[in-house]
Amino acid sequence: MRFAAVVSEERCAGRNGVGAVFGSKLIKGLMTSEKMQYDFYNKEKFKKFKKQWITALKKHPLTGKQLPKLGTAALILTMNYRNLLATKNYQQDLIVC
Repeated sequence: MRFAAVVSEERCAGRNGVGAVFGSKLIKGLMTSEKMQYDFYNKEKFKKFKKQWITALKKHPLTGKQLPKLGTAALILTMNYRNLLATKNYQQDLIVC
């Protein structure tokens, strides 16, 4: 197969070779349980940090509104403007009207 991705119920991660790495390790799937417990050095400090981080992400216009609504397609115009799209392997810019 020439492509691979890591897929959950609603998300896919296929860029930057993450699917290829999983494939090379012959990983067919991962499973977790909500019952799993994790030990943190300072659990309360971690909870506070996590809450602040989630609040900041939800308040930001890109991560709180655009990306949840449109996905990474919301980034196309900005990436094109900054010549970050890999159009023809970076040999020319994509012109979006």
